[in-house]
Amino acid sequence: MKTSRTSRLKPISTSHDLMKLTCFLLLSFIVLSCAQIVPPTGGQNDKTPPELVSSFPENKTRNFKGQEFKLTFDELVDASSLQNELFIVPDPGSAYETKVKNNTVTLKFDKPLAENTTYTLNFRNGIKDLTERNPARNLKLVISTGNELDSLQLTGLVTDLFTKEPKLDVTVGLYPADTLPFSKKKPLYFVKTDSSGKFMLENVKNNKYFLLAFTDKNNNLRYDQKEEFLGFLPDSLHLESNVNLPEIEVYPADHSRNKIKRAISRENEFVVQLDKNAFKARVSYENLDDTTALSYQLAGNHLDFYKLKETLPDTVKTVILLQDSLLVTDTLRQKIYFKEERNKKRKPATLAVGSNIKNGQELTSSISYELFFDKPLVRVDTGRIRFLTDTLEKEKINIQLIDNQHINIKVKTQAQRETELTLPANIFENYLGDINTVTIFKNPVLQPDQTGLLEGETGDSELPKIAILQSEQRNKEFARQRFTGRFLFENIVPGTYHITVIYDTNDNGIWDPGDLEKLILPEKIVTTKEPLRVRANYEFRTLKIE
Repeated sequence: MKTSRTSRLKPISTSHDLMKLTCFLLLSFIVLSCAQIVPPTGGQNDKTPPELVSSFPENKTRNFKGQEFKLTFDELVDASSLQNELFIVPDPGSAYETKVKNNTVTLKFDKPLAENTTYTLNFRNGIKDLTERNPARNLKLVISTGNELDSLQLTGLVTDLFTKEPKLDVTVGLYPADTLPFSKKKPLYFVKTDSSGKFMLENVKNNKYFLLAFTDKNNNLRYDQKEEFLGFLPDSLHLESNVNLPEIEVYPADHSRNKIKRAISRENEFVVQLDKNAFKARVSYENLDDTTALSYQLAGNHLDFYKLKETLPDTVKTVILLQDSLLVTDTLRQKIYFKEERNKKRKPATLAVGSNIKNGQELTSSISYELFFDKPLVRVDTGRIRFLTDTLEKEKINIQLIDNQHINIKVKTQAQRETELTLPANIFENYLGDINTVTIFKNPVLQPDQTGLLEGETGDSELPKIAILQSEQRNKEFARQRFTGRFLFENIVPGTYHITVIYDTNDNGIWDPGDLEKLILPEKIVTTKEPLRVRANYEFRTLKIE
């Protein structure tokens, strides 16, 4: 006879067992709870942008009289960046409030829209899905408060005047033809260029406009001269059909007036900080007879005055004439004074010598050293400067003192392999008593068959022009020449270059920037689009720059 077994729970007989059971149940509860809130892993990210399901008013609605727009999407959305991303053209001239509820975005304007006007609402990247932040694509709404929808298009390309590269994020605006000044008004229609410099203004009304392109750095939809690039068409546009404009070129156009931002007085220096960079400075003194007792030097946005003698008046009254790179001229007045000298005497330091030519740099037979110093010199002994070559013991050099901070040394050398310029110690002393140590420039010299040649022309051979040989980055100038028919650069050290040509229409030897108020365009500039690679014994005589 078989005996059946019955399973039974073992009774809890001790406090230790009870504690173990309690811990087990608690741990199980935690694990199960955690498992419920952890999202499943291994799935793909949502890459689908939100899709517009419906809008009020609908796209291309006519005779719209409301002040509220409502857009509904197929998923939850975020519109926190809409204030910065939404472009409305023409500018409605009123503020709007944005509300988001689940998958619906509502815009409510505080004033009625203008009558008989076509509005385009370009949302760009202003509306994104809530989970992966994918922006809605090509989201745009066009409505009219009148019977007709304006349908004209204006397209074009914006480039940099100097480099000819496409210009990104330039605001292209259309203004009523009688709009002046531009700094106080917003454009009626506007759009920004894309990464290829292209723009398209749509749903424009048949009318006469003036076009202005500018880099709107402060996003106020107004052209502010300071630090913004500018381009414009000199004649008004009468839009009666779709138009594709010729290339619009923009350039730095800070025509604002310069002013003194700050003045700093020291024992031997007085620094005048300017509001913007200046290109030239000329200073005259109202109460200083001995002009050798005071020196000045312009360096970008500051003008530095140096006390060279103790015979200065306590205060020197100056008249400062400034000119910037756009030929804007300003006249400023400033009193120059210096702090009392301290009892502690300054120890002389080593005077640094700067040069446009570096040691070891390859040169050609025509050499021009430009030496510069950060403080004014009071003693220069040029008779001790030596220039040696591998063929002659010594060659004649031409030394010119430009001012008390700049020296030019020119030589036409017969060297076959190498030159050596030696600046002995203690030949330069600045007003602080600092003197130089010995400085030597040893440079290899290239012969004509080791250099290259570039010759060419532009599309118009009659106008006066300026050709400039520049570095590949266009930030360094090697040579320039004025010409009408053809330009020619010889004995070029092998390397990579650009050539830029300025159409010097008024034949004054410089580039003139134009005038927005008078609707005068800047002088034309053309440049090589691709870098020119010059090799040894290389000649390229058929270069054409247009």
